[in-house]
Amino acid sequence: MAQNRQIVVLVLDGNTGKPLVNQHLTVYAGDSPDAAIHRKISLQGVTNHLGLASLNLPPTAKWLQVWPDWQTLCQDNPKGNSSSVDEILSAGLAAPNTCSALVQKAGPGQFVVFARPPTLAEKLKH
Repeated sequence: MAQNRQIVVLVLDGNTGKPLVNQHLTVYAGDSPDAAIHRKISLQGVTNHLGLASLNLPPTAKWLQVWPDWQTLCQDNPKGNSSSVDEILSAGLAAPNTCSALVQKAGPGQFVVFARPPTLAEKLKH
């Protein structure tokens, strides 16, 4: 019987590199990139004082998207991109950071996400 797999998500401010603490996360996952985009599986998490959140993923979660509440992701087309759970587990993965030149390496089982507060124009769009 397949078991849940654990990953650690590190959420950093894409401009400053500081951890986003006590940040609520919504994670969408699925057995394909399209299934994650269409929110087949939904999980929740909260970052700690280091910006880390541990997530237990069901065996059917092969692809995922991480969404920090009230933040704007620092990547192009975040709604259209999903990340491979197998890649996160085996080597680690850092999402692109389009907010600055800041980079952060990820180790096996770790997924790094960069976000920033929304601009006024982004707030008014929603």
